[in-house]
Amino acid sequence: IRLPVLVLWCDGNSGLGPDAGERVASIIPGAQFMLMPETGWWAHWEKPELFNTAVTRFIKGERVA
Repeated sequence: IRLPVLVLWCDGNSGLGPDAGERVASIIPGAQFMLMPETGWWAHWEKPELFNTAVTRFIKGERVA
């Protein structure tokens, strides 16, 4: 992958912990990782302000986490 990547990981994901998301981000050169607190599968719905701010900052080329 040679494009900017943002790995948004929900801490309420019952199947995989945050370390799995960090591993995903670590194998993609230049990827950013952000843990979304108190969210499950629907982070954009559960925490829309936090989600939208993170994505907007990422699109603008800013550091998210």
